[in-house]
Amino acid sequence: MFRALMIPYIIAASCIDASLVGIIGNVSLILSNFNITVDESSCQACVCSTTDEVIITTDGMLSTTNGMISTTDEVISTAISMTTSMVSGNTIAFQRSITIAS
Repeated sequence: MFRALMIPYIIAASCIDASLVGIIGNVSLILSNFNITVDESSCQACVCSTTDEVIITTDGMLSTTNGMISTTDEVISTAISMTTSMVSGNTIAFQRSITIAS
């Protein structure tokens, strides 16, 4: 049986502007540069923004209610890469990075 270790997605964008960022289950949202965490219970309808424009979640998931991320100019260019490597025994590590530039 394989066990997977997920390394978090890193999403970088020039602008993230939303009235509801999404659902964060069993983890906290880490806002880079501020060292603050926003718990799930306190982020039901909020706007999250950072000065360095990076959002990182510890479980590697960013979820929105309608599955859509939009920018002001409505253009999203993505570069996606995935690396798979054997770590030890039956453990496989997956690393994926997604860059969104508008």
